[in-house]
Amino acid sequence: MKPEKRDMALMNRLYAFNGRSGENIPLSFTYGGEKISGLPCAELEITRPDSNLTVYTLTACLRGLKVTYEQREYRDYPVVEFFAKFTYEGDGISEILGYPRAFDGIIPMNNAVLEWSNGDTCTEEGYEITETTLTESFTLSPWDGTSCKGAWPYMRLIGDDMCVNIAVGWTGKWETVFAPEEGGVRLSAGQKLFNSRLMPGETAVTPRITLMAAAGGRERVRNLWRRWYIDHILPRENGKPLPPKLCLHNMNIGGTDEFTGITTENQLLGIDEYIRRGLKPDLWWIDAGWYPCGQELAEDGVWRGGSWPQTGTWKADERRMPGGMGDIGRKCEENDIGLLVWFEPERVHPGTWLDVEHPEWLLYADGNREDGGSRLLNLGNPEAWKWLTDHVNGFIKDYRISVYRQDFNFDPWNKWTGGDSEEQERVGITENLHIQGYMNYFDALVLANPGLWIDSCASGGRRNDLETMRRAVPLHYTDVGYGNHPVKQKQYRLLNEWIPYYRSHTWSWDNDEGTYEPRAGRPVDEFTYLHSIAPSITSMVTYDAPEEEMELALNMEPIWRRMARIMLAGDYTPLTPCRKLPEDVYAEQFWDEDHNEGFVRIIANPRFSGSVTLYPVYEEGEVYGLQNAVTRKLRMIPADKLADGITLSPEPRSAQVWFYNKIK
Repeated sequence: MKPEKRDMALMNRLYAFNGRSGENIPLSFTYGGEKISGLPCAELEITRPDSNLTVYTLTACLRGLKVTYEQREYRDYPVVEFFAKFTYEGDGISEILGYPRAFDGIIPMNNAVLEWSNGDTCTEEGYEITETTLTESFTLSPWDGTSCKGAWPYMRLIGDDMCVNIAVGWTGKWETVFAPEEGGVRLSAGQKLFNSRLMPGETAVTPRITLMAAAGGRERVRNLWRRWYIDHILPRENGKPLPPKLCLHNMNIGGTDEFTGITTENQLLGIDEYIRRGLKPDLWWIDAGWYPCGQELAEDGVWRGGSWPQTGTWKADERRMPGGMGDIGRKCEENDIGLLVWFEPERVHPGTWLDVEHPEWLLYADGNREDGGSRLLNLGNPEAWKWLTDHVNGFIKDYRISVYRQDFNFDPWNKWTGGDSEEQERVGITENLHIQGYMNYFDALVLANPGLWIDSCASGGRRNDLETMRRAVPLHYTDVGYGNHPVKQKQYRLLNEWIPYYRSHTWSWDNDEGTYEPRAGRPVDEFTYLHSIAPSITSMVTYDAPEEEMELALNMEPIWRRMARIMLAGDYTPLTPCRKLPEDVYAEQFWDEDHNEGFVRIIANPRFSGSVTLYPVYEEGEVYGLQNAVTRKLRMIPADKLADGITLSPEPRSAQVWFYNKIK
């Protein structure tokens, strides 16, 4: 899907700056109790960072408060973004800055319906898509201090003759309020709770609000978003968007938890054996547990007893890996394999190095230092930020890390509020400064390590707002249902709409009755692979797997790579409802017009019976050539045969992938 003149015209009519004065920009806030809309008497600067982007920057000063408002307009897509920052340049402490909203304006739209999701709730109920008709005010905000739990920071307004995609870039507790008004829908978006005085030289910022408008229906606006995301948001590798990645690892050594049992020897063994058997990884994955966390060498030669959440002493466990992970990094570098390493630097376990040596850098639940739970490393503290940045940069360089993986497994909300002071009238400032530090930390790592890219994780997908996604990809987008096919289908459905680069596991947790048991031990098979294929994938075929499993993995790798390439280059169309039911069929279509290549994937879940009729997208007058991805069976279908749909009766727990192209 490519933008058309009608989309750009619609965007210009609705949101473009078009030389407007500061009074008319959609900014609102209070200062010293005064409600301010727009930015009167602002100075305007126009810059063009590249041929596809124009930035309008307005600056004004209000009683010592410097307000900078930035509106970014893309010239190749119908997208505009809004962002504001406030710096106090006066003496003493500022007046109270209250509830700044970078976008507080009306979107002209008739009969508006809001499409939204609950995001990753860390349960099987997550990743649901809901529609709400806007007959009254409607508010969305995440449940806690993570940006995607309970409310997904990507939403869509659907009107009579157009759609508008909306994204909030804020890795904390944001809020969007939709209210029907004369002329359309008022959208107000910003940090949920901010009402604070500023110290001299201190800066507060708003979330970045991104809007995309398109004529027509969901199909157009869905795929315009995907194309814009790939072109402008997805991080680069060697100047190009990230290609598909095959991830492999050697974990749960001797049944130990996560990576608490890894050693230099067993990691090198895993890499060597995968290569010897022909399954070479793009990424070698080392997750939680490589640092000291209570392991002891058992009689069977395995390091046991470790608890990976004991984060806060950030050094490699040299009892298990003498000299750190340097040997593993060199092995990967010699074989052109990227090394991914897990960190969770913001969560500090009691008694670890950070907790003992630098309690002044930490935030505590409700401000209580006696609380026995995890502490939060305050990235709004300049000393803590500098130590962390320098320390992790050292790891990246010494261990030749290619992918920095950051996790976040707890709620920061009561740490942020505990760091605020209502008596000093500084509410919301701790969260604001922390999130600024978090973004600057990611930027500093990438700047200091050319070629590095970042994987964002927070108990899965709780921190994948758009501002984070400008800097990272969600290789691990959830902690829920790795092998539960209907649950994964619902997750894929939402991700394909909004974040087209993600990773899946080749796991199956179904039993012979067609029900699901967490981490059930069903071997990897063809159904597992075809169901699990995503732009990035982790093969759960171990380095010492039986020959038939390894042969399956080798046969599936080229199928996955071709499908993943099309997924990243093509338009996406769901062909069935996605109800998260074992009795359902899940089907989807991807089509890359530029390369005349696409595929249809049809998954019959374990308890399906009967038939299903699919209505693929097609062009009249064309003839399509189809090839089964596994059997390589060929078929030809004239487009006129597709008008009434295609009825199939697949076997339960079966999968088909058909590649296709136009041959006429």
